Amino acid sequence: MMQFLDRVLLYKEAVCVTDLHIGVEAGMEKQGYNVPSQTKKMLDELMGYSGKFLIIVGDVKHSVSRASKQENREVPAFLRLLKEKFGRVVICKGNHDGRIEQLTDAEVVKDFVYEGVGFTHGHRWPGKEVFDCHTIVMGHVHPAFTYRDHLNRVQRRQCWLIGTVKRKKLEREKGVKAKVKRVVVMPAFNKIFYGRRKHEFGVLTDFVTKTDVLLTDRTKVF
Repeated sequence: MMQFLDRVLLYKEAVCVTDLHIGVEAGMEKQGYNVPSQTKKMLDELMGYSGKFLIIVGDVKHSVSRASKQENREVPAFLRLLKEKFGRVVICKGNHDGRIEQLTDAEVVKDFVYEGVGFTHGHRWPGKEVFDCHTIVMGHVHPAFTYRDHLNRVQRRQCWLIGTVKRKKLEREKGVKAKVKRVVVMPAFNKIFYGRRKHEFGVLTDFVTKTDVLLTDRTKVF
């Protein structure tokens, strides 16, 4: 059974997060924002969880095709400490993870399957083994729930998206005979990413019907 704890997914012996975007602060600084590095905060939080291994569903770093000075400095130490903690770290390579293999000896894969669940970042089409699972878990989208408060101010909170797969449409349009029934989109682990108000399911958007929206405190809002 899956557990949604804030921005972390627990499934059997695995701890799972997505969209850390280490190094985003350097880019924000160039735009005039002074934001301290979030890397230690994220590390400290992950150290509080227990599991046999850690799955990062993409976008460990922020630069798309290269590694910034901040990423070269922070990513290797961050992943090394997590590997010491969990014993095994699996990274489903995201669209921001260019050259991530040069920064770590953790496992870097396109997709990862564990006990009937397929993990994939969500920016590119998953492999057949992912569609053969009962659930797909992805990131990439940075979902948020947007609403107006009592002062009519727009507020945005990170959230989880859950949807059901349109298997007939998937087979008809893509020729994929899928067994998967459910898709779970995780909120970004980096709290700087408040999320996108448009609720999508990455590359699978046209083949998923949204059924649930949960805030990170597990309040159901849809």
